[in-house]
Amino acid sequence: MERHLLLLLLPMIGCLHRSSEANLLRPLASVYSNGFPDDSVQPQYLAFADPLTASILKNLVRNGRYKIAPKGAPLFCPSEPASGNHGYLLRLIVRNMMGDSAIVAAEQMCAMTYGVISTGVNYLLRKKAGKWKLDRPISGWTSPLLGMVSGRFLSDDVGTGKTTIVTGRVHASTEKITRPCFS
Repeated sequence: MERHLLLLLLPMIGCLHRSSEANLLRPLASVYSNGFPDDSVQPQYLAFADPLTASILKNLVRNGRYKIAPKGAPLFCPSEPASGNHGYLLRLIVRNMMGDSAIVAAEQMCAMTYGVISTGVNYLLRKKAGKWKLDRPISGWTSPLLGMVSGRFLSDDVGTGKTTIVTGRVHASTEKITRPCFS
């Protein structure tokens, strides 16, 4: 009996962990509330790297400002002159937790003619009155991904949690970022 109870509780513990991650990452939704501040040209399309990011940033596409990128379509950076879908693959990440403080990141990825780039900001969060609050940005980055060369594009297999680099006929996928949790 105890063994069966343990088998039933293990999946629920995973859901509780994801729920605490969601509570921790939720303040990052405000980062994008007024668009993408570093871009003179705003994206048309968005894709989410995993279900957790999608659940936190879903309001970005609900208000009609941005559209969900078509499945398998490359996402060019908004400033890239190439024809096609211009937008970002977004990912929210928990970097570290230390008591009432945490370091989290908001990452956006897109394709340029010379390859795929990742840009993002690391934020310090503080827990006040039982809620996580955005304290301040602490660092940022812009870097190429996977040593990409011309002609490769970034897309998202929506709902699978996999990021795909599209290279003509070849598709190379990363590992699944998160496992789905029943709701």
